[in-house]
Amino acid sequence: MGGELVFEVNHDYMEFWIQIHGIPLKHMNKERGRLIGEMLGVLAEAEDPLVEGILRRSFLRVRVGINIKKPLPTGFFMDRENQSPL
Repeated sequence: MGGELVFEVNHDYMEFWIQIHGIPLKHMNKERGRLIGEMLGVLAEAEDPLVEGILRRSFLRVRVGINIKKPLPTGFFMDRENQSPL
């Protein structure tokens, strides 16, 4: 970016912090957040929900660049061993 006007800059993609709820405890980690974030858009950052082995919050958080001209994804199925998909 240099001397462009605000109207000349492409605003189709914006970054958002997204909360991911309903993940089983054994999958509450930064790597799982990265995988899910990449499914949603262009991953900018995945937060580690664990600090010194202690779960800080009950959801994962990722910052993702999303094309705002397309509908937001609302969910996905996650396979679980010996259990129905979540």
